[in-house]
Amino acid sequence: MAKARQYDTKSLYFSERITEAMAGIFKYPLTIVEAPMGYGKTTAVREYLKDCGATVLWQTLADDSASGFWRGFCRLLKKIDLGCAEKLAELGVPNDSIFMDTALALIADIAFAERTVIVFDDYHLLSSKSIEQFIELLMKTTPSDLHIVIISRAAFGENTAELSLKGFCHHIDKSNFEFTQDEIAVYYKLCGISLRPEEVAELYAYTEGWISALYLSLLRFVRDGRVERQANLPELIEKAVYQQCPAEVKEFLLNICVFDSFTFAQAQAIWPQDNVETIVNYLMDNNAFIKYDPYNKTYQMHNIFTGYLREILERQGAKKQREALLAAGGWYLSSGDYIHAMDAFYQAGDFAQLLVAFEMDNGSSINVEDKEKVIGYFADCPEAIQIKYPIACLTYARKMFSFNERTIYAAQCLKAGEYIAAVQDEKTKKQLLGEYELIKSFMKYNNIRGMAEHQGKAYELLDGPSKLFDDNKNFWTYGSPSVLYMFYRESGML
Repeated sequence: MAKARQYDTKSLYFSERITEAMAGIFKYPLTIVEAPMGYGKTTAVREYLKDCGATVLWQTLADDSASGFWRGFCRLLKKIDLGCAEKLAELGVPNDSIFMDTALALIADIAFAERTVIVFDDYHLLSSKSIEQFIELLMKTTPSDLHIVIISRAAFGENTAELSLKGFCHHIDKSNFEFTQDEIAVYYKLCGISLRPEEVAELYAYTEGWISALYLSLLRFVRDGRVERQANLPELIEKAVYQQCPAEVKEFLLNICVFDSFTFAQAQAIWPQDNVETIVNYLMDNNAFIKYDPYNKTYQMHNIFTGYLREILERQGAKKQREALLAAGGWYLSSGDYIHAMDAFYQAGDFAQLLVAFEMDNGSSINVEDKEKVIGYFADCPEAIQIKYPIACLTYARKMFSFNERTIYAAQCLKAGEYIAAVQDEKTKKQLLGEYELIKSFMKYNNIRGMAEHQGKAYELLDGPSKLFDDNKNFWTYGSPSVLYMFYRESGML
């Protein structure tokens, strides 16, 4: 009996060029791995670091939020020095030279293990000059045991060439990831496929050495026994990956694809059936576009595959898309990730749940980079819903004052006053009026006597401490070290 040919489509192949390039990580303070989507950047870095005996701290960026980046960075450092990480978190994003020096001094005192690597993946999502400057300064002052790796689809900063010339930076670009014809033949051979020279040439002409297209063509070859020449990338994913999945797995993927990555607990929440483990194991065994990240204990879906699935989800109609987004929003809400909960509920058009998340967060997660998004939330939210959530409206007014959006702040105060006037329960109304007087007091800023008038009314109305202001988070003074800085108005009156 003829023996069936054995294929191993999950085999990973790294050329000598890319292996040598990765070895440079430990020769420089900073390594920039830059290539377009689907070139295997993350896989190459992760596989190289997996067996190199280094302490690896891995942060995958999710959006263009400097404060989100900083929170993630501090969480990484907690694994090494809890006290330092907490001080850095309290310091916040270093936006000026004083904060920058303070942050660098704190990091300089950390006892890093020999060969420690901090990886910032998907760095192209962030466009923060402050973080960019911080990384450059950290790289120049970093302890010799610490190495930073930035994985990005775009160039890092404006000084990469200069930093490379000065010996601070190692740059791995797209050319290192592009397969030659010989490398294509070796890769396919490793997976159990012997290609004829003309097939190798056809694959190279079609893919230009792009690993994502090579992998999908490999899956098609295993299925059909021929090289796919004409299909575009979505068609290859459709034929080689998605259509091969059982119906339940397809449904699971369409529900989970609203997340950029997911934990097993998330999968259980989104897919409340008893076969989650079976589905996840199937995907891990049969799909190279989903990998487990041992550093963050999450399952990472490749952006190419996520984008394809989201297009499928969109084509299935608004109802299906809304269900997936509501489930995601519910997960974020239950896990205290309010900023992502708001975004999911906004996309789903559920403004009531959005305002619930806004009230639960009390403005803590909302930073200046979120300002335009939050303004959009309230501009689009019907007043019939806003009137039911006066605390959310007052919190929004407070945040607009802190962002120096005085016109929006004043308009929102007027709206909030109207909403509170419609409250039927007298005890609730009295409490809300007390909070309202505190918020209105900022209309008189920085006239301390004018503010005190509103605050006196608030004191009479509130039954206990304000729920909108938390002294431990510097809401009241907005980080100012002294009220003298805030209310000094006239010379000779101090």
